[in-house]
Amino acid sequence: MKTAAVVFAFLGLASAACAADGFRVPGTVFRMDELVQAQARAREKEKPIAFLYSDERTGCGLCARASVQMIDELKMKCVLVYVDARQNFTGYPQTVAQALRAPEGGQTIPKTIVMDADLEKVLLFIPCARGPALDEALKQAKKTLAAAAPARPSSRRLRPPPP
Repeated sequence: MKTAAVVFAFLGLASAACAADGFRVPGTVFRMDELVQAQARAREKEKPIAFLYSDERTGCGLCARASVQMIDELKMKCVLVYVDARQNFTGYPQTVAQALRAPEGGQTIPKTIVMDADLEKVLLFIPCARGPALDEALKQAKKTLAAAAPARPSSRRLRPPPP
């Protein structure tokens, strides 16, 4: 009987430790209540908006690592908006809610949907993946985003023609 009590106590402590894992959403990532500001930034920088649908309080270490990797890999190519998976879609723009519910985005968190700054068109779905599969998905996403980015003028100065 004592052995069973010790095992249950240990399992309770282990699950409590796992539940506290999660990840921290950086201050540079907008939240859904800051969507207007995110759109303004996206238009200013001529970047799309990536919606990271996840749970920062997750007890799943794989989910937390994948969420952090999504943020790290996409932060230079997109304006990031964190969408709390524990919230319903009440008050979200219809196009965003539909994109987050789309089967192309996958069934588990984290999933990322990249949209234009006007939130009219989905550019990419990046469903949850693990390890090398996530690396490959993010590599392909960055290639797609780079190809779709507007051409920027070169910062290199032109040399005057030789005399």
